[in-house]
Amino acid sequence: MFSGGNLDQLAKQAKEKLSKQISEEPAANEDLYASFRDDNEVVEGVNSDTSEETEESVHLQNEPEEWEDLPTLRSEPEEGELGDNPELYAYDEPLFVGGPTITQVETWKRQWEDYNLMAIEIMGQYFVFRTLNRFEYKQLAAIPNLDPLQREEIICETCTLWPSKYDFRKMAIGKAGIPSTYAQIVMENSGFTKDYSIQIL
Repeated sequence: MFSGGNLDQLAKQAKEKLSKQISEEPAANEDLYASFRDDNEVVEGVNSDTSEETEESVHLQNEPEEWEDLPTLRSEPEEGELGDNPELYAYDEPLFVGGPTITQVETWKRQWEDYNLMAIEIMGQYFVFRTLNRFEYKQLAAIPNLDPLQREEIICETCTLWPSKYDFRKMAIGKAGIPSTYAQIVMENSGFTKDYSIQIL
């Protein structure tokens, strides 16, 4: 351990060394960073006398030349560019606050290309859903001893894309009427509606 006298002596020496370093100004052409570089870090393009970059760019050792050809993120996709595995673009926005992104919606459109995809808000709760097809409806109708409330919940669970895993457990702790209203909207947009036009021939 250091005694009080030793600490005072060490502090005095440190102050003297610091004041000496401050008073010494570097020479005009001295390369201040020479001690931090070695031949393995900087290859060419730096003038060691002036520490300024020449017209050639500075390359780190082992930097792959193909990096110059790497694609950069774009603000939006070009038409027909998403494909089966869409990349997430730099400024991809959610469909609504806290909801799925536009890129995710485009993925769903390709996954469910024979269906209509829709977004709806019921009392502040948002849903993204697809329509129900006839085969799914026949399977639903074939379930024995199915009461109307269970039927509504199965329709909601089957057709909901967002929020994910929207099932009877989540419906049980939500507002009682939302699954009923939501199921009715899904069925209306799946063709169970009186909204039609007729023409006499």
